[in-house]
Amino acid sequence: MEKKSIRKNPTDLEYRLEDIPPAKVMFPLVLQQLAFLSSNLVYPVIIVGYINGTEELARNTVAITFITIGIGCILQAMRKGSFGSGFLCVENPGSMFFPISMMAVKAGGLSLLFGMTVIAGLLEIVLSKVIHRLRFLFPPEVTGLVVVTVGISIIRSGISTFFGVAEDGRPATYDGISAIIGFISLTVAVGVNIWGKKTMRQYSFLAGMLAGYIAAYYLGVLTDAQIAKISQTPFFAFPEVNYSGFSFSNEMVIPFVITAICASIKMIGNITTCQKSNDANWKRLDMDTTQGGLMAEGVSNVISGMLGGMALNGSSGSIALSIATKATSRRIAFVMGGACILLALFPKLSAVFTIMPKPVMGAILIINMCFIILSGLQILTSRMMDARKTFVIGISLIFGLGADVIPEIYRSFPEWLQPIVNSSLSITAISAILLNWLFRIGISDKKTIDLELGKDDSESIFGFMEAQGRLWGVRPEVIHKAASSICEFVDSADALEVTAPKITVTVKFDEFNLDVFIDYEGPIMDFNCDRPSTAELLEDDDAQKRLSCFLIRSYCDNIKSGERDGRCFVHFHYDH
Repeated sequence: MEKKSIRKNPTDLEYRLEDIPPAKVMFPLVLQQLAFLSSNLVYPVIIVGYINGTEELARNTVAITFITIGIGCILQAMRKGSFGSGFLCVENPGSMFFPISMMAVKAGGLSLLFGMTVIAGLLEIVLSKVIHRLRFLFPPEVTGLVVVTVGISIIRSGISTFFGVAEDGRPATYDGISAIIGFISLTVAVGVNIWGKKTMRQYSFLAGMLAGYIAAYYLGVLTDAQIAKISQTPFFAFPEVNYSGFSFSNEMVIPFVITAICASIKMIGNITTCQKSNDANWKRLDMDTTQGGLMAEGVSNVISGMLGGMALNGSSGSIALSIATKATSRRIAFVMGGACILLALFPKLSAVFTIMPKPVMGAILIINMCFIILSGLQILTSRMMDARKTFVIGISLIFGLGADVIPEIYRSFPEWLQPIVNSSLSITAISAILLNWLFRIGISDKKTIDLELGKDDSESIFGFMEAQGRLWGVRPEVIHKAASSICEFVDSADALEVTAPKITVTVKFDEFNLDVFIDYEGPIMDFNCDRPSTAELLEDDDAQKRLSCFLIRSYCDNIKSGERDGRCFVHFHYDH
């Protein structure tokens, strides 16, 4: 059974999970999040443009998108039973569902997109109900790899927008003016975050964006015509729900199912990052908040499809932004959700975000990539590695990055596979899960070793435990404590009055627990003893035994002793 560790607030956060930032701090934090997410508004606009929709339809679609983002933010930040992750984990219309959404629009128009978005949401709801039974498929090396790949997958978009490169198939040549704007925005944001005063660091992204806007205006990238469009936009307007109806297609079911699974895997990586950044005692993926997060995303997608929007997915960049600004309070999500819904009613305000210069977007993405990739690497390396895990990570990452390095090979795959092979994240995630499942074959959860007393066996004990730790993927510090306990028992066998020349050590691991069972001949041991003083060690013959018992107990989270089948045993337990 999974044991719940006590959550400990990290000391490097200014506003922790349950903190309520004051209004003067809350407003800039929310504004930064909104400005970052505005770059994703291009996806619904492109979809409307693909069907030659009117400018009014595009503006209305953006408004609907803001409403669904707001609802998703609020639902995700909730923590009611098994619903909601309870984290600041913003939902947005990201790149994960974009290719399959275009396929749906091409095949059956907006009505098919809305209908299949509802299907994708329902699938995520179903997955949330069974995800706890599939926990073995998502060890830290898999979830960490997914998080790393999320960051890597943004590189192309981030660098392209930073240097003003058009992503339309033309040769990639940088634009000098765009590069200057991007450099100014990046320098200001990073500089304020590193060298600014404590109160200023939370606004580092906002400072970088403001500097980028100003530079873009004076360098002619942000034009008077674009600014004029803001003044021409209505100040207040109710968005119209897109009554295009709903349609479904059997041919689109498999692609949407595959994409929904990939989106769920990415969401697991997002929630893992949230858990780790909000808990200094984080050890493993908490399936309760993961299940609640998937449920909230599924419900958000059902609502999005019914209102006339495209599917949503958790924003890794938004999570990285909250970590960078040291403000992960879920109260921010509630305020942001309300702000998104209000923006849908005030198109003039949302228009300010829609004209954000691309180099500024690129600077923000580059900073977010730093935090996403580093967080993933920390998760990835939190466990011991062996050859199996090396191959899981290496093969998955190599074939995944191939989609970005040599995309023409993957474009030749069958169309029904395109939702997987056109994304480095999808390829990496699915490969890692399948390989991890395959390489688990033949691994036993129990291993036994016989040790001979009276000689120094510390090297063989540590070698044995480290080999098993790499095979099972145990945290290094847990293996070290268990090996130290065994060594202390062997080295102190005489003091502990062990009579037989050999003992049998059995080690068992089940992801949540590491247990060591030592079977020996001798008296039943009592580990409830205090540490003897220096004087007692010199004068009391029994003090050495008490010291050994005290040291062994200090290594363990729990310890038991008793008699079974005419032999005595001790049981060392370690939470994992």
